[in-house]
Amino acid sequence: MDRPKPACDGSEPYVFVTYAHADASLVYPEIRWLQDHGFPVWWDEGISPGAAWRDELARAIRGCSLLVYFVTPSSAASEQCIREVSFGLDEHRRPLLPVHLVETRLPDALSLSLSHRQAILRHGAQRRPRSEVQLEVKDADHQRRNDGLLASHAECLCQNDQQGDT
Repeated sequence: MDRPKPACDGSEPYVFVTYAHADASLVYPEIRWLQDHGFPVWWDEGISPGAAWRDELARAIRGCSLLVYFVTPSSAASEQCIREVSFGLDEHRRPLLPVHLVETRLPDALSLSLSHRQAILRHGAQRRPRSEVQLEVKDADHQRRNDGLLASHAECLCQNDQQGDT
């Protein structure tokens, strides 16, 4: 499994990533994709050794331009992921983009928080039968649109933050 590049230091507008560590094999390629497309990404590997990790997480969430929540059964069951999402939404009104990597039934509280937000579904290609060639083309187009949505959403928010700093 290719690990993403190191987390950004937070000195420029960045994307904060929330995920369950059990899903690293699914999430790391997504983080790497964002990094490869020029988006600074802060993830928990950015916590300095010896730092109080909850303080570091809170600071990083408070300062992010966009909070990307990688939704999986593990992250939906993770109290830490739910705390990070809630802190970003309720305490600091950070923009949130849920990215569903695996079809997931959300707990009621999380479903309530995410139900009115546009999300990206990344799990459809894993479930399609090989015999449905027409769906493969549609799914590939859908995947490109999802990639574009994530990139444009992150780019727009990062640009808005940079303009606000001047």
